[in-house]
Amino acid sequence: MKPPLFTRTIKDFVYTNAVIVAFGITALLLVTAMRMPVAQAAPFTCSSTFYQLIDERLHTLNISDGTYDPIGPTQPFETYNALGYNTEDNLLYALIVDDVADDAELVSIDDAGTVTNLGTPTGLPSGLLSLAGDFDESGNLWAYPITGGTTMYKIDVSAGTSTSETLSADPGTVRDFMYHSNSLYGINFDGVLQRVSLTTGTVNSAAVSGLASTGKYGAGWSNNNGDIYVSNTDTGKVYKITEYNTAAPVAELILNGTATNSTDGGSCYLANNPFPPIEDVSVECTTEVGSPCIFDVPDLCVNQLITAPQRGTSVFSGTKITYTPNSNTADQERYTYLRRSSQGQTANCFVTINFIPKVPDAGDEPTSSKPLAGIVAAVSGTMATVFSYSRWRQHR
Repeated sequence: MKPPLFTRTIKDFVYTNAVIVAFGITALLLVTAMRMPVAQAAPFTCSSTFYQLIDERLHTLNISDGTYDPIGPTQPFETYNALGYNTEDNLLYALIVDDVADDAELVSIDDAGTVTNLGTPTGLPSGLLSLAGDFDESGNLWAYPITGGTTMYKIDVSAGTSTSETLSADPGTVRDFMYHSNSLYGINFDGVLQRVSLTTGTVNSAAVSGLASTGKYGAGWSNNNGDIYVSNTDTGKVYKITEYNTAAPVAELILNGTATNSTDGGSCYLANNPFPPIEDVSVECTTEVGSPCIFDVPDLCVNQLITAPQRGTSVFSGTKITYTPNSNTADQERYTYLRRSSQGQTANCFVTINFIPKVPDAGDEPTSSKPLAGIVAAVSGTMATVFSYSRWRQHR
């Protein structure tokens, strides 16, 4: 892509790929190739890292404590946004609008934070300002205008060209998109999830339970597990969005980050989930036939049944769980609670309730030598006779 001869006024700074440094003068630059980009440093490695542009500087988000680590210098752009990770070359790309040019320009970013200006892609409209974008699987950066509307721009970063794509509806005030399975997902200022099909252009909306009805969700990420995450610019809180392909998506707070003035996110969608997995746990409780069984809530298990008990009820109360049988059956009971970490990782909490014959009260005497139905006692590998008891009676 070879842009024409152009004239611009340079103020304070010229990018690394220009050969002139000037202050307040007009420079005439003849460009024979697209901005003559400087040699790139090594690309990124596709990893579970969450990248963020914060106040014109690239950072990584520390998922352990919500702080940020900078990569490279602060850039002199007025707007530096629509960040996306290109899995075809493992570079980050963004759109910039500096204070001396109206046209958005495409930049690439390498693992040292070095920014290379690639110029304005052919077909990108003059004056476009985009704060929301992400890559698809074919090396295209999809950019959504800050002005809204029903048009997105599909930028082929390898060819330096852009085409306009029509949407079925206006996604509204979305400030970042996350890619998953040929769709883009973003949250607007009303806490409403916008799903954009890159195949049909169809836009679907759904309010997200657990998000404030007002807020700017300026950074987002996705991974190969199908997880999507968003960060609230005003609070720094990071949420995992679940059920995002349904009419009732849910937000789970997983990290208290740091508030930022402006932000945009990007991640390699082929990478694993950055949050450590948790394992299934099991707990057993043994009680007499017909009696409740009370036990401690296992670590990270929450009051959400995955499979319910079949012959009784199970109730959370503080740090205890109480299982109450419906009858005097001695059949073993099994059911499952959800186990969930503070960072949204889930597993199973398996519960097993065992029953033993009821111990007779003092003074009880056997009234029958017939085996009690449903109870089998194993003693040294042989069958034992289990007696039923009634309350004692006085002999005369």
